[in-house]
Order: sequence, then C-alpha cells, then structure tokens
Amino acid sequence: MRLFFQSVLMGWALWSTGASRDTRSPAEDERKQVFVAESRACITFVQSGFTSRIPRNYAMANTDIDALNSFLRGELSAVETYRQASKHIKSDLARTELDACRQDHEARVAAIKERIQSLGGQPADSSGLWGTFAKAVQGGADLLGEKAAIDALEQGEDHGLADYNRDMDKLHGAARTFARQQLLPAQKHTHARISRLKHNPNLH
Repeated sequence: MRLFFQSVLMGWALWSTGASRDTRSPAEDERKQVFVAESRACITFVQSGFTSRIPRNYAMANTDIDALNSFLRGELSAVETYRQASKHIKSDLARTELDACRQDHEARVAAIKERIQSLGGQPADSSGLWGTFAKAVQGGADLLGEKAAIDALEQGEDHGLADYNRDMDKLHGAARTFARQQLLPAQKHTHARISRLKHNPNLH
C-alpha cells in the first residue's frame, strides 16, 4: 500500500516537472513548484505512518472476526444441542424452558452473524454438539434421561459463559462493547435459566 501511494505521488511529481522550463510562464512554473512540494509532503506523510494504520486496523478487524466466529460456533453448537436434548425431555415444564434457552441462543446467532458481516467477515455456518452433551449421549445412547440431559446442558452453559469471559477482551472498540453489553448478559440469563431448571424439585 505504501509503495502504491509513493508511486502515484512520484508519478505526479515527475509529470509536473517534465515540461521544458522554456515553455512555461513564471506563474505556471511557480504553481508547478508548489505542486511538487505538496506531493513530496504527501509522500512524507505516507512514510510517517499514514498507511501503517491501515494494516493495524485490518489486523484488528480480523481479530474481531475470529473471536466473534468463535462465539458464533459456540452458539450454533448450543442451538443444535438443545434441539437434540429436547428428544430426551418428557415434562412440559422442562421442554418449555429448553425451547426458551434454544431461542436465546438463536437470537445470539443472528446478532453475531450480523456483526461479523458488518466487519466484512464470513460467519461460520456450522458446528457440532456441545462436547459435554455429546459425551452424555454416547454414554447412555437413547437411554439418556431428562435429568442427565439437563445436567449436560448446564455444563455446556458453564463453558459458554467461561468462553465469553475469557475471550471478550480479544475484541476491540464497538465489537467489545457489543460482547460486553449484549452477548455476555444474554449468556448469563440463559445460564441462570437452565440452572433454575436443574434445581427445580418438580423434575425429580
């Protein structure tokens, strides 16, 4: 980028001095000299760090996109996990709460995708089940009970909350504010919902 600006500005400068002095009026010669001086000042400005801010901003945007995509994959996993968990739930109360948690995660999926696209990134489009739930299913197959399913979901929410707390400061500016003021409080709300369900005596 820096070389590009230098080439353009130097080209203008060379053009401005290319004509013979014999064919230029004193006024035109003065204007050309001013133009050359301004061009050289622009080159100095570029060399002093103007373009160095472009790579830094680009790197920051890429870091934000990567961190947001990490959050997005976690949310996509949560959505799929809640869908699978519903197959192991019998009580209406638990099913209602799990549906609400899934919808919370779906809302965060949409919000994170929109934020990534606004930064010029490509949102992640898939992810597997939460590891804790996948292990529970593998251990008990279709015999996985309601309580075990809810316990595994709470562990997944624990990991999701820890991920936000751990990686939020990798973000910059508006992206960090978005995570701190929207994603983290929403994750805390979902975590509290599944924890209340786990300790609901009507499920035991």
